[in-house]
Amino acid sequence: MDKNKTFPTIACTISLLTLTLFFLGHETSDLLQYNRQKILSGELWRLFTGHITHWSLEHLTWDLCMFLFPAIILEKENRKDLLILLGVCSLTISLAIWFFIPQIHYYRGLSGLDSSLFTFTCVWLTRTNIRKKNHLSAILSTALGLLFIAKTYLELKNGQSLFVSQKDLFIPIPQAHLIGGIIGAAYLPLKHVHKKYSGRSRNVRQLSANTVVKKQLDGFIIK
Repeated sequence: MDKNKTFPTIACTISLLTLTLFFLGHETSDLLQYNRQKILSGELWRLFTGHITHWSLEHLTWDLCMFLFPAIILEKENRKDLLILLGVCSLTISLAIWFFIPQIHYYRGLSGLDSSLFTFTCVWLTRTNIRKKNHLSAILSTALGLLFIAKTYLELKNGQSLFVSQKDLFIPIPQAHLIGGIIGAAYLPLKHVHKKYSGRSRNVRQLSANTVVKKQLDGFIIK
């Protein structure tokens, strides 16, 4: 399949669903947001769906603007990677809030997933540009990654989001940005390691199988 002709179905569907949920009103979002008490009572889908709910139009706008472009890039490159990255990141952020920030009872927003997509894109662009010897582009994508680190540091230090200013509506959780950023940055290197060692294991198994067959044939010939 031509990557340039791949329609970004997943990225567009998530964006459209996020928009729809917001304009359906807070009552609808209440059914899907991260809600500690509801999760405790068995509504485990909230660990995933809380990320597509939002508190305000400003919150929604920032999150969607940061989500759509890198999600489209990744989906055109590898749709499976997009699904894995979003699934792992959604669950990990929610579980981190559950276990390490138990005072947070409600959580909404794509920003953690945005951070994951952003750092993934930075790493992917840097690796691609280094391979193609586009050194200036590699430096620029690396600089974007460093800016993300600086942004996250300031958010953690100040305890608030750098862009969304409506602190009276919700409590910002910059830890979600940190976790998402780490997962996104680590995804490609971990995938490369997994591919390398799974390929090596496959070769070892094939070699072992060939050795067994050879011994069986040798034994048959001797008889």
